[in-house]
Amino acid sequence: WHHGDDHCPNLVALTEKELMMAKTQRKHDTNVGNGKMQRLRDDRTTTIPVSVRYAAGNYTHHESLVDLWNTYYKNWVTTASSSPASDSTGGFPHLVIRFEDLIFHTEYVITSICGCAGGTIKQGTEFSYVGDSAKQGQSHEGSSGLFSALSRYGNSTLRIKSFQKEDLKFARKELDFDLLKYF
Repeated sequence: WHHGDDHCPNLVALTEKELMMAKTQRKHDTNVGNGKMQRLRDDRTTTIPVSVRYAAGNYTHHESLVDLWNTYYKNWVTTASSSPASDSTGGFPHLVIRFEDLIFHTEYVITSICGCAGGTIKQGTEFSYVGDSAKQGQSHEGSSGLFSALSRYGNSTLRIKSFQKEDLKFARKELDFDLLKYF
C-alpha cells in the first residue's frame, strides 16, 4: 500500500505519482477485489488498492483501505455474532473496546475487562501506565505510545490533520455506516 507522510492515509489518488502507483499495483494484482475493482470510480476518483498478506500464499486484495476495513470488520462482526457457541445469542462471547476509551479511561476500562473475565485488579498496588509504544520493530517505527496517542486522538483537529479533503469525502461516502455504529 503506497503512502507517504504528506498523504496518509491516502484513500484516493491525488497526484500523478499516486495514480501511476495505483495503476502499477492493479496491473500486478490479478485478483484485486475479486472483480469489484474499478479503475475509475463513478465520482471520477481513483482509489489506492491495498493487498494484505496473512501468510505465504494467503493474500486478500481490496479496492482501498476503506474496502479493507469494511470487509475485515464485517467478516469479524458476522462471525462473532453468528458462529455456533455455547452462549444463547448464537455467537461467541466477545468484547469490543474502543481505542479512545482505552486511552482516555484506561484504569476504568481495564478494571471492567478484568471483572468481566472473572478477575480482580490486584489490591494494594497502584495502577501504572506504560508511556512507550507497545509495538516494537522496524515495521512499527513511529507507532504511538500513550502520551502521543493522547495528544493526537484527544484533539479533533490533529486526529484528521494528515487527511486530504478528497480522502475525507471518500471515507464518509464509502465507510459502512452500520459498522461505524457497532464500534
